[in-house]
Amino acid sequence: ATLSRGTGAALRYGAAQSSIVDSAGAIIEQAKHIAVIEPFQTDVAQPIGLVNLYVHNGSGNTSSALVAKVQSDIDGANGIPGWKSAGVVADVYAAPDYLVNVTGTITLEADAASASTAAEDAISSYIQSLGIGQPVIRSELIAIVMEIGGVYNVLLSAPASDVAVSAIQKAMPGTVNLS
Repeated sequence: ATLSRGTGAALRYGAAQSSIVDSAGAIIEQAKHIAVIEPFQTDVAQPIGLVNLYVHNGSGNTSSALVAKVQSDIDGANGIPGWKSAGVVADVYAAPDYLVNVTGTITLEADAASASTAAEDAISSYIQSLGIGQPVIRSELIAIVMEIGGVYNVLLSAPASDVAVSAIQKAMPGTVNLS
């Protein structure tokens, strides 16, 4: 059995197979986060056969080369069938980064000096793991820091609440500073 082409899942799968490689064949950038948006579902004035794909490389500043590669793979090129249905217009865009700054104070247990760096790294990893359009949940940030050995308490000053991003944006860590 094969994955049906033309569905939202197929478009996501096809985009996820796209990557930019160097001359040795090593992957230098790939589509790690993909959002498929059908504009007519929220605006009946939009054509039914229009699908917008937003891609993000997971590390920030998604390149125009990756966007072009995903577009080519979705449309089909060089005798290789694409992933969209006939008659459908699938436009590919880079999901813009939405930088989320995190600042706060952590209280460490004795002999836990490295916990501060581990906490900052864990917060950055959590934010980077979120998909396109997914919010940064403040209580998750606190829970992530509290799970680190040697952390006794944490008080976040920013963000003051959950951070909402639009359906086409990708939350990325901005300045993360826990002292």
